[in-house]
Amino acid sequence: MRRFNKDSAKRVLCQKLPYPAGTRLLWMAAQLPGVTQILRARLRPIATLTQLLGQSRMHPDSIQRRHLGLAVLGSWRYCALTCAPRQVWEHWVTVSALERITDPLKSGKRVIVLNSHYGLGHIANVALAREGIDTVSLLTQNRLDSTYGVSTTGSGEPLHFIELGRGAFQLQGLARAREALEQGRVLHLAGDGGRGGNPMTLPFLHGTRDLRGGFASLALLTGAEVIPVFSTLEPSGRVQIEFEPALARPDAKLEQREAIATMVRAYGKRLEARWRRDPSQVLADQIRQYLDTLE
Repeated sequence: MRRFNKDSAKRVLCQKLPYPAGTRLLWMAAQLPGVTQILRARLRPIATLTQLLGQSRMHPDSIQRRHLGLAVLGSWRYCALTCAPRQVWEHWVTVSALERITDPLKSGKRVIVLNSHYGLGHIANVALAREGIDTVSLLTQNRLDSTYGVSTTGSGEPLHFIELGRGAFQLQGLARAREALEQGRVLHLAGDGGRGGNPMTLPFLHGTRDLRGGFASLALLTGAEVIPVFSTLEPSGRVQIEFEPALARPDAKLEQREAIATMVRAYGKRLEARWRRDPSQVLADQIRQYLDTLE
């Protein structure tokens, strides 16, 4: 008997299950009585985080149900939306404040788009590609695997990736990312990943958070604007992509080390604010890493 391969099954889902149909099925499943009890182990991290944060504008049960959309087949959502025809994409995805990307590009500035492991943040590269913006994504192998080899959008725009490896290969990835910026391409990467150089431990909520300053180093070397982006997944399956105002440039008198730290702290504050605003969008592995700092 052939052994079940979860990644192969997800790849088939990506290719065969359209986003509208899959989203409706997942939504109906989430409404079934007792579904949160059935998935209680998977929901335990978000339940713990909700308790730690205390008061929220959303009821804890609502937070858990919103979180289910990310906890179940989250990578399928990225893949299915990427492959969707333009009319399907435009129906399900709303992009806000795109001018925060296009205006600097028109004035000749370089741009780094900084997503987070929050909601469907990594889908920002697809949104930019569909707008005709030449973008390259710096991704770890794990994140590359989650794209299932998709190299074009459903409307034909190409997607470009650079692998962020380990050790010397990490340096090669960062060098290629700098080259892309200097060529005028938009660089898309995660600000809260586990790689990227210049590690820093910052106060975060009731504990600490490790962030990397690779994005800040690249910004200072190339003069690039750093634009955080956050993508919220609604229970309906709709995705709200919001480009935030650029991070402030550090004082030119600061030494490079402190300038990098200043940008990382500013990004950490943006990320912390998002966690507080809507904890349902925080991915489970990110919550576990944070909870480990409290022990």
